[in-house]
Amino acid sequence: MYRITLFFVGFILFSACKSNKKASVDHEHETHTGVPAIVTFLDSLDASTAIIKDDTDSLFSKINAAEIQIQMKQNFDGVSEDEMKKKYAQFMKTQVSDWSNDEKMAMVKLFEEVKEMCDAVSPRIFPGGIRLIKGKTQAYGNDAFFTRGHNIFVPESIFSAKDSDRWKPVILHEVFHIISRYNTQVREDLYRFIGFVKMDKPVIINDLLKVMVLCNPDGMSVQYATEVQSGDKSIYVVPFITSKHGKYHTDKPSYFDYLNFDIYKLGDYGDHYKIQCDPLGKSLVPLSSTPGYFDNIKNNTQYIIHPDEIMADNFMLALIAFQTKDYSKFTPVGKQLIDQVTNRLQQM
Repeated sequence: MYRITLFFVGFILFSACKSNKKASVDHEHETHTGVPAIVTFLDSLDASTAIIKDDTDSLFSKINAAEIQIQMKQNFDGVSEDEMKKKYAQFMKTQVSDWSNDEKMAMVKLFEEVKEMCDAVSPRIFPGGIRLIKGKTQAYGNDAFFTRGHNIFVPESIFSAKDSDRWKPVILHEVFHIISRYNTQVREDLYRFIGFVKMDKPVIINDLLKVMVLCNPDGMSVQYATEVQSGDKSIYVVPFITSKHGKYHTDKPSYFDYLNFDIYKLGDYGDHYKIQCDPLGKSLVPLSSTPGYFDNIKNNTQYIIHPDEIMADNFMLALIAFQTKDYSKFTPVGKQLIDQVTNRLQQM
């Protein structure tokens, strides 16, 4: 998930997420020339189905009662979690809107520019089948973009600002999530550049954290971990988001008021790993005392809540730098990472 605005989670910054031929803005997969459209727009009816159906990361099975209440901004005392999930699915179906022609034209122009940036590095980067859903902002708030399957959810609040350059980095970031979701080898190669590897056994969230976790729709998997030094031991950790509160509070209307981020140690239980915490759900190896995490992920972004978010920002930065030929803002280690990302993308 990516926000245009900047805000803090704990002590870290949690900064959210032209072809020559003009693509059609019709609700079709091809233009009148027979050339596939860059994007397809879903109307509110189709979007209300897609938001439930295209759940490739199993969000609806993983979301807990606390997050449902926070997103819906109401408490369901005495209601079972299964019943809450049914209410949540119905709620999400209402969180979509129809596109105006002007909005479609603005999005087509923006995606043409984004595709051109991708094509400049490799014509195989930009994913096909992208579908755009115009979303209401009750669940995550204004300016929050996210993906589900091949769908990119665009918050309706952004259209009051006519600055497409402001949106371009966000769209690049979201496009990466789709690339990563459907290109396992590319994802794992890029994750490796920031020290994340897929664990060789299932990673399980412990029972205490299951009721505290907040689901990032763009980074659902906890299967990728990074190795850090803790005292005299080498351990694997995963970044993890939990809720500060177990239910919705009327004096905290923003979803982002509830976010608490840290890194958590993995314990080896023979046939699986389990995310470990103290009796209050706090990390045993807090980020503030584990500098190795920052050494691994480098310093190009402070959006560090999941390897897919870290790499989505580096993807965005790499494509912008490739276009502008301006690498002056990167440190030497940051520039090295950008070069690695660019080189891997050129091999797609």
